[in-house]
Amino acid sequence: MLKILLAVVWGLVIANVLIALPQPMVWPLHAVGSFLVVAHIAEYFIFNRVIKAKGDGTLKSFLMTFFFGTVYIKNL
Repeated sequence: MLKILLAVVWGLVIANVLIALPQPMVWPLHAVGSFLVVAHIAEYFIFNRVIKAKGDGTLKSFLMTFFFGTVYIKNL
């Protein structure tokens, strides 16, 4: 359920970058997107040993952590 919610949020953030969404949504989505990018990249480096121990490929692990963050890490 959380992965679906995060996928929707990422979809809105990406749509906000690619097309012009209504004005009240622009800045909050930019802020949420910036926070998610920084937080999920930090999570990847902080939990790097745990992620590598799972045995998934490096690219898959990075992408899953980048898009789903702690939700992916908890399922390891």
